[in-house]
Amino acid sequence: MQEKNNKNTGKRQYDPELILSAFLLIFIALAIIFTTVLVIVFATGTPDGNGDSTHGSHPGEDDNSSEYVFAGATLSSLPYMSGSSSEVSSINSEYAALIDAESGEILAYKNADKKFNPASLTKVMSLIVMCESLTQEDLDREVLMSEDMLTYVTSGNYVGMTRSYFEIGHSVKVKDLLYGIGIVSAADCAMMVVRYLFPEDNLKRAEARFADLMNEKVTQMGLKDTHFDNAIGHESEENYTTASDMAAIMAYALECPMIEDILSYSKAYSFRVNCTKDGVEESLKLTHYSTLFNVNPQRSSRIRAYENKFGEFSLSGAEFLGGKTGTLGEGTKSEPYLYSLASFAESDGKTYILITGETTLSYGMMVDAKTLYEDYIK
Repeated sequence: MQEKNNKNTGKRQYDPELILSAFLLIFIALAIIFTTVLVIVFATGTPDGNGDSTHGSHPGEDDNSSEYVFAGATLSSLPYMSGSSSEVSSINSEYAALIDAESGEILAYKNADKKFNPASLTKVMSLIVMCESLTQEDLDREVLMSEDMLTYVTSGNYVGMTRSYFEIGHSVKVKDLLYGIGIVSAADCAMMVVRYLFPEDNLKRAEARFADLMNEKVTQMGLKDTHFDNAIGHESEENYTTASDMAAIMAYALECPMIEDILSYSKAYSFRVNCTKDGVEESLKLTHYSTLFNVNPQRSSRIRAYENKFGEFSLSGAEFLGGKTGTLGEGTKSEPYLYSLASFAESDGKTYILITGETTLSYGMMVDAKTLYEDYIK
């Protein structure tokens, strides 16, 4: 009987406290594993099919590259000389390259591989980098014109630069700033986008980082005679290109529909800015007027300068579509203005790009454009 009693009372007894402790240990271990996985994922980015991070190095990037304003392009060929490339000398500009945008063949040229300062032609590359760094959502976000920003674009290197004359407290959409860069060639518009991309940096550092991105793009494109040290195009020994390299940059830029629209915008571009005045929020209407097209009789433009002297500007056998102007100098006898132009035209469904650099005549690049487009388009 004793043996039976021992058998009955010898069944294993489970301590509730031990059971609870075991469950707690298991829960803690799982929590540690889960937290570790999350840390690794956020630190390295979400992997794509090859196990690489889909996050790029550019500001404004996210996991969906299809949302970029410009997802990038590939040039089929850099500009090249052929047996039928024609050297020209009897034009106003010191540098020139007319290319077939699709093939890259140089049809006509003058000092095409000699370096010159592109002035505001620089902003074509600025637009490329901006549109490859911005998403569609970014376009509707606003940038504030701050006191330090206004000082930056009106002093130092940027004294006398073209700008949109935003006042401190004006808040402007990124999209409208991009159009201001191409239409007005506005320094304040360019630097406000740079500030948007690098909000944590002071303006000098932000512009230096942006210039680094510009030069990364130069390297990616395989350009050998181009370098940028600012986003605006102010004169500098470290800001240079050639007519043939600039033609390649223009061809690349035109692969972006938004940049193409900006550079071909021939009407007054009206938009709104928000501000607060005397404690009351206001929305003001402002307008960008093109430095290229004859839009506003009260504003100068390159085509207006041509038409004032020669009458209506038009091409025979081609349609002039647009471009980006550039100006250096002080407008004095000792340092006259030097005018440049990166333009594009279409004939029989084909796009042609023309770079003309440095003429002292305000209408000179348009005379050169008419000559080269009409005489050398095949």
